[in-house]
Parts: sequence; structure tokens; C-alpha cells
Amino acid sequence: LNLISGNFQVPLDGLNTSNISTLIDFELADGDIDDGIIMGCFATGEETIDSFNIETSEGFNIGITDRGHLFCQTFGPNGDSIDVAHSIELSKRNLIAVSATESFITLSVFDYFNSLVRSLEIPVDKNYISSTSVLNFGGSDTYFRSTNHYDTTFSGSLNNLAIFSGYIEEEFLKELGEGMISNYVFNGG
Repeated sequence: LNLISGNFQVPLDGLNTSNISTLIDFELADGDIDDGIIMGCFATGEETIDSFNIETSEGFNIGITDRGHLFCQTFGPNGDSIDVAHSIELSKRNLIAVSATESFITLSVFDYFNSLVRSLEIPVDKNYISSTSVLNFGGSDTYFRSTNHYDTTFSGSLNNLAIFSGYIEEEFLKELGEGMISNYVFNGG
């Protein structure tokens, strides 16, 4: 599915973004890497309680920086937060996992050639990543380059996607991912 020409939404129908795991097999477009959202469900707003304006938020964004690193955008008691996985470099084709609980989000990249899992655990506040009704792939309602999930922000294609209810450990997600992409086979010669 080419996300350069458009995004798509997946209704969550009872799933909760603070208790979910996803496997995303994607490929970056040829040429320069543009920053953008791979998976977005982040939205912010304001609520007035007793004449006090309170900032609210729900969900989170998972994206790629223009230097090819994963990032997670959330909101917390101190405001907007973006955590970048500087130690994890992406390749042209990638299989990543995003697992969320009420207290942290784990980003994982799987290296099947070397049998490695590289992960970043990001602490979050459950009051700020409460459940959203949809996951957007290729965009988000809240992102500096766009204010509408229909706006394309990701330059690449989505090969496979799996969404699971509940938090799943990265090693088990790595095994599930092998089934999605099949085992890598190296032919020397």
C-alpha cells in the first residue's frame, strides 16, 4: 500500500491505545528520507473546567525523522514530548513493533539477518494516552506538518500490518514478524 499518495484509518472497535501492540512492515521511498508519521493516533485539545482551560490529549504518534530514526510523540504533564531513537538506524525496508501500556511505549526494530532486537522504552502517563477510536497510517491529526490525518506525511509504502490487543513482549513480536515477512534467506555466491 503506497502511503505517498494517501493514508488510511483502522477503526479500533474496542481496542485501547494504552494496551495495544502492532507490527508494521514498511519500506521507505527511494531518495531522500522525509520526516513523517507511520502510525498516528495523537490528538490534543482544550477543556474548560470551572473557568480554567486545561490541555487534553489522547494517543501518540510513531514516525521517522529526516535522518532515518524512529520517534514517538506524546503529551504529558510537562507538555508536548518527542522521544527519538537515535541509536536505532532504519534501512530501506523495516519491520518495527510498537507496544503500549498505561505506563510506557516500546519501539522495536527487528534485524533478522543478525537476530537482533533494538528497542526504546518511553515512559508515558496513562491520563494522556487514553484510548482513541482509530489508528491512522501515513498521517495524524496532530503533527507539525499537518493538522489532518488525510494529509500525507510519510514517504513510503506499507507491506504488512498486524494489530493486537494487549502488550506483547518484543521477542515474541519478532517471532510473529518472521511469519509476516518469511525467513530471510541468504544465498552466497
